[in-house]
Amino acid sequence: MIYQRESIEGPLQAVAETISSICSKYGKAYCYPSQLTIIRLTDEYHGIEISLRTLNRVLRWLEDHGYFKRTRRLRAGPNGKPLFATTMYELKKKLFIRLNSIKNWADRVSSPLRVPLRSKYRSQRKNEISSAYSGNVEILLKSPFEGRASPSSETLPGLKG
Repeated sequence: MIYQRESIEGPLQAVAETISSICSKYGKAYCYPSQLTIIRLTDEYHGIEISLRTLNRVLRWLEDHGYFKRTRRLRAGPNGKPLFATTMYELKKKLFIRLNSIKNWADRVSSPLRVPLRSKYRSQRKNEISSAYSGNVEILLKSPFEGRASPSSETLPGLKG
């Protein structure tokens, strides 16, 4: 399967987002995950199962179109022979621009559907409770006892003493 388009969608976008997320996890513009890690994370977070061959096609397409640069990493083996390590992916500005435009689009689309945070409900409930008993605070302040007065059933309706 050869990708003939200029935009990234489907597995292209999923792999690009996966690599970008790995880089942002460590606060770097580069990372070096194994191909099996990329496949596992793409399936886990995007629900897209791809083969190793498809991953290599996607990575080649993303590199050819300037989204990142791949660098093969080698190290010396026990006999002086080179051993291959994981490939390093250096993200390019084009990838950041593309992923940011996708995020902005998603924010615009989902903003009318956004549900308020749960903490806002808690503060509303807390304000309702405090406003219901605000008139009874004067009774507590006029208490002849020193220190903090304990609420009783007479001062706060609804409480059983």
